Amino acid sequence: MECTLVIDERLLDEARAALGTTSVQDTVEAGLRAAIAQRRGEVFLAQLDGIEFDMTDEDLRRLRQMDVDRLNRLDADADAEATSSADRR
Repeated sequence: MECTLVIDERLLDEARAALGTTSVQDTVEAGLRAAIAQRRGEVFLAQLDGIEFDMTDEDLRRLRQMDVDRLNRLDADADAEATSSADRR
């Protein structure tokens, strides 16, 4: 969609710096995506309101480590499968 906008240059320059963009179009689109992501995050947090979350920091660290370990096993399995397939050829 094409449109004409009047944009404060200082605001545009600050947005470019914050978003890491160079063109006006990229800056506007990145800003729109950022606004949408922020709103989705707010909606998500609002939906969590009232849900009791009683995990400690240690519980969260343990879960993260379990995920890392599981991903490492999956990577190792994939590597072994790729090596096995290459050996069969």
